[in-house]
Order: sequence, then structure tokens, then C-alpha cells
Amino acid sequence: MAQRDPEKPFCFWYGAREPHRAYEYGSSSRYGKKLTDIDSVPS
Repeated sequence: MAQRDPEKPFCFWYGAREPHRAYEYGSSSRYGKKLTDIDSVPS
């Protein structure tokens, strides 16, 4: 932190648990997601 440029914006986000959930097969389709909606997948 001491080395960061004070003229540049800074944001800190701590996501300990909220972005994580147990895997549930088929949950994406229940929320309206389809494989055909995927444009690309990162390598």
C-alpha cells in the first residue's frame, strides 16, 4: 500500500464466502442460462 500511486483509484473487495455455493447439477438452466448463451470460454 505504501508504494501505490495516490493519484490512481484504489478498491479493495473481500469476498470470503458470498460468491461461493455448493455445486448443484442443472442449477444454471433453472435460472434461465443456456450453453448456447456462452460466446467464449477462456483457455
